[in-house]
Amino acid sequence: MKYRSAANGSNRLRVLFVSSEIFPLAKTGGLADVCSSLPIALSQEGDIDMMLMLPGYDSVFAVVREWEEIARLPDLPGGPGRLLLGTMPETGLQLIVLDQPQAFRRPGNFYLDEQGKDWGDNAQRFAALCHAAATMAMGLILPFWRADIVHCNDCIPDSSPPSSPPIRGASRARS
Repeated sequence: MKYRSAANGSNRLRVLFVSSEIFPLAKTGGLADVCSSLPIALSQEGDIDMMLMLPGYDSVFAVVREWEEIARLPDLPGGPGRLLLGTMPETGLQLIVLDQPQAFRRPGNFYLDEQGKDWGDNAQRFAALCHAAATMAMGLILPFWRADIVHCNDCIPDSSPPSSPPIRGASRARS
């Protein structure tokens, strides 16, 4: 799988669309539905290079099975992680997943443990997503790709991409 984009120098608007839920990969409510349909509608409206981003929950890996590692992020809050490039089922939109198993591959749902209580490290988990999104948006991961717009959804990923520092030690995966 390779990143698909217009040639370097293109006038395409690059949008990084970050969410904690995107249907059919992760859903607890209506946010996932909006975060599935809005990128599709936007990408059909014009010359937009849409990139979706969400955490690497078990449900994501159960649906999307082909991935290309595009970066290793050793200094994320909560420990190391990596960014994986895949494709959304049915839509073909490109998808970046933060694969940080210690933070996102857990029993319960995306925000709550099996007893229905907030995970005690939710702030740290989603800070890792924000830092990874900032690093991606600033053009430090994919050659020739820097976000013109970072569209964040919900209270979790929308708190820090513009102000987050890039991840120290981030490295592009080598093929």
